[in-house]
Amino acid sequence: MNKVVAKTLIKDANGLILVLHRSKTHPKFAEHFDLPGGEVEKNEKWPEAAAREVLEETGIIIDSTKFKQIYTKKYPHVTHVLFDTEIDSKKATVTLSWEHMHYEWLSVKEVLNEFHREKIDTFFLDVLDYLNRK
Repeated sequence: MNKVVAKTLIKDANGLILVLHRSKTHPKFAEHFDLPGGEVEKNEKWPEAAAREVLEETGIIIDSTKFKQIYTKKYPHVTHVLFDTEIDSKKATVTLSWEHMHYEWLSVKEVLNEFHREKIDTFFLDVLDYLNRK
C-alpha cells in the first residue's frame, strides 16, 4: 500500500494561511517551508490523520469533521492529500513541535509569490500548483 501524506491549509477569517518553517534538524527537507500535516498511520482516516498532525505540530485542536478535502495527487509511492479548514487565529495559540522553527500567517498571494521553489518539498509544490489554479 502506498504511503499517504495529509496536509492542511489552515486559514483564518481573513483568508491568511498558516505556513510553517521546518527546523534545521528536521529529517526531511530541513529548513523548508511546510504546512501542518504528515503521514497517515495504518487504519487511520485521512481527516483524522490531518487533525492529529495539526495538533502534534502546532498545538491547535481542530475537529476532523471540520476538514474539507480539496486536493489529491497520486504518485507511484505516495499520495498527497490536502485539506482546508478555517480557525479564529486570534483565539488559536500556536505551539510548534521540534519539527518547525517558526510560523507565519500569509495571504494566498504571498504564498504564491514569495516562496522560492528550491526551498519547498514536493507536497508544497503541489499546494502552489493547486493555489495557482484557484
